[in-house]
Amino acid sequence: MLDPLTGHTTATVALLLVSLMIAIWLAPARLGRGPVFRALTSAGLATLLLGTAGYAVLFAPTGHTTYPAPGGRTALVVTDDIDVIDPLWILTVRQTSPWAARTWPVGCFNGDNPGNSLTSVAWTSPTRLQIETGGGSSFAVEIDPTTGRPSSTATAGC
Repeated sequence: MLDPLTGHTTATVALLLVSLMIAIWLAPARLGRGPVFRALTSAGLATLLLGTAGYAVLFAPTGHTTYPAPGGRTALVVTDDIDVIDPLWILTVRQTSPWAARTWPVGCFNGDNPGNSLTSVAWTSPTRLQIETGGGSSFAVEIDPTTGRPSSTATAGC
């Protein structure tokens, strides 16, 4: 999971905190790092580590569903998430090329209001997405055939 504060994965942040803790414990005392400094710094870093782990557990997306486009150049990725207690769907378009795998936002749908909930997504052509909500709203999103970038976005309740 990508941490929105640092832009790094949660595992990278946790590894950095553990490395700092080990470095502090191994630092020689002659550098002014006595037992009180080590204890306080280690307690602070341990708190950050537990906070990072808690953040990852509580706010991690719950799942991903991938819908490949006809022709296979792009794919729609629907991420199921939660916004406190309500379902949240985040839609992105991803290039499927391993050398140039870029991602662009397509839309966001918040299930706080059942009329805004995402009910269906479908590719109607290799460059066109059809998105439906619980309230009967319909969105058509065109995808640029050369770049894979959507020409518009679709949101409901976000």
